[in-house]
Amino acid sequence: MVDANTNCEWVFVHPAPSPRMRFAAAVAFGQWWGRKVVWRAEGGEASSVQLHIGGRFVASWPCLPWMRETTKSPNNPGSAPLVWRPWRSMSPRFGAVCLNLPCASDTMYLKAEGEEGEDSGVALGWDVLGVVFYGLTLWGERTSPRDTHGRPLANGQPLAQQPTPATFGGNAWEAGLQHRLPWVECMVAVWVEAWTEGAVVREGRLTWGATFDVDVAFKHLGRASWKAAALNVRDLCQGRLARVRERWKVRRGHLNDPYDSFSWICAEHRGEPLTWFVLASDRNPPFDVGLNPDRRELPALVERLSWHEGGARVHWHPGHKAMSEAASFAKERRRVASWRGMSLETVRAHFLRSEPCHWPRLVAADVKRDASLGWAREVGFRAGTSRPFPAYDVETEAALPLTVEPLAAMDSALQALGLKSLNRCEEVLVPMMEAVAAVGGRWVNCWHNTSVSEHDEWHGWRSTYVGVVAQLRRRGEATFGDDLV
Repeated sequence: MVDANTNCEWVFVHPAPSPRMRFAAAVAFGQWWGRKVVWRAEGGEASSVQLHIGGRFVASWPCLPWMRETTKSPNNPGSAPLVWRPWRSMSPRFGAVCLNLPCASDTMYLKAEGEEGEDSGVALGWDVLGVVFYGLTLWGERTSPRDTHGRPLANGQPLAQQPTPATFGGNAWEAGLQHRLPWVECMVAVWVEAWTEGAVVREGRLTWGATFDVDVAFKHLGRASWKAAALNVRDLCQGRLARVRERWKVRRGHLNDPYDSFSWICAEHRGEPLTWFVLASDRNPPFDVGLNPDRRELPALVERLSWHEGGARVHWHPGHKAMSEAASFAKERRRVASWRGMSLETVRAHFLRSEPCHWPRLVAADVKRDASLGWAREVGFRAGTSRPFPAYDVETEAALPLTVEPLAAMDSALQALGLKSLNRCEEVLVPMMEAVAAVGGRWVNCWHNTSVSEHDEWHGWRSTYVGVVAQLRRRGEATFGDDLV
């Protein structure tokens, strides 16, 4: 091992490092770990990458063809066969580690894992930078099945087909559930620990963010009188007298709107930052069914939410149609640009429909941060990392001026998984939190004002949210996360 001094240069040696290789090294070791990443062409071979730290050779690994030849992808014909194999390690900090990692066929192996090479360095069987690039560019999703909204299915990913359970930090995950780990981040953390002495990690600590999507701000308020009357007629015909009485009381100010949980949320997070994403789309049933954005209620709500004693940011929540049609996207953007308190620099797509193909469009619209990267019906980390990272455009082979912020868990995903109590949620989420904390990562919750309303199908979920947040508070600090970029 070598000195962990962050001023020490990490020199990667390859005769012609591609943009993909440079990107992976800059993010995984430069951005995440604060190391000085330098590339050197002299003395390297095209088939491998060497790493020297502080002038000492510490490791080498095979360089996958699709990391050298950027016209190829790991899933295209002509590329080296891509397989998944378990990688096992014993770490003083993280305990027994087993992760399934993508690699090429056995012919790509330089030496057996851990065998000493030149100058006592270690020859690895995995392309370390290739694994990072695979995760951060969502390569595994490019040929995977999609749901009706065009979102990738977690059980359709290559990882889902692996038989070997993953272990990290004393916890184990069933085969196919490794995506619940920030597995790319875990791999990098193990290697940084192995290659340096006294590697600094915020051991056992994470940062976390409380974010809320406002899809339907109010159940009864914000609608025209004729619309309320029509809904009353419908409910009367269907025998729902309680709903008619509720609507009457709310609209006359005798009862708080059931979905108006905003004051409760602010009180729960007194002194902690809050991030809101407000839907402002034209009505487009059955997907975009929020309030009429041309009425006064939504702009007034944005202004109300923009002040909070712990700090608050209100961002645009582009609608389902906006993420499919450029004209709808532009129309929504023009609308919310005039709302006081609304920020356009960060977005979260409605239904989490933002994909790598959307990233260049977001850049063109001056968006700086996309907070949409999460599973819609699962929990975990789609890119294999909990930390924010720069978007990469494989068409132009360049990093984009757009930060992608991963989600860890969403309320509707927990509900879809059948985790209907705090105990069940904790069984799944706490081991994930412990892994994120172990590598000093970031946890972002995505909840809705409706899911903490104690109304309709969300009855009882307020206590679940309080319990999940209590677990996060034990493990770290609530922040906006800008310090990680």
